[in-house]
Amino acid sequence: MFIVAVDGLPGSGKTTAIRSLSRQFRLLRMSFKRNSIGNAPFAKAMVPMAKKYKIGQLERSLIFFTLRMDQFAAAEIEGRSCDIVVMDRFFGSSFVYNINGDQIPQKYLEWAKQTLETKIEFVLFFDVPLQLARSRKKSDTLKDDDFAQKLDHNYRKVALEQGWLTIDATQSPEKVADDCFQIIIERFMQK
Repeated sequence: MFIVAVDGLPGSGKTTAIRSLSRQFRLLRMSFKRNSIGNAPFAKAMVPMAKKYKIGQLERSLIFFTLRMDQFAAAEIEGRSCDIVVMDRFFGSSFVYNINGDQIPQKYLEWAKQTLETKIEFVLFFDVPLQLARSRKKSDTLKDDDFAQKLDHNYRKVALEQGWLTIDATQSPEKVADDCFQIIIERFMQK
């Protein structure tokens, strides 16, 4: 099982790169799965429930934290039947979206980090300026300027603190996908 996580602001190019990775791995005859929050078994019921709350509310944060745990469980199952699973975001997002440091109890976040992060090979952080991310994708998450700036700051802070590998997501989508592919295949071969 080889699980990689990709994270970054909405509009940073995560999903676009993962789609391209799928094609590249198929050319090598390697099995590949994209795992997103939609893979979480309870996503269909819980996402609409979460969206009833405003971004930043504790209830919304806890529902998405739970979904990220569920998403990881799905990635583990998928990893048993394929070579590589790439998670489109993961529970690390909970650290980032915990804007004021008081939404999700720190002990839950630390538990997730200690328990689950050892099962993820590494995290690719798609680094892109906030304005560029906004120009690429209309996102409710980035509408409130204060929240978006805090989110951008937290992504950079958490990526640095957690040792996430930074991808320059300002480059062309092809170059971003190629950079990701090179890192993933190199680390996969080392394992």
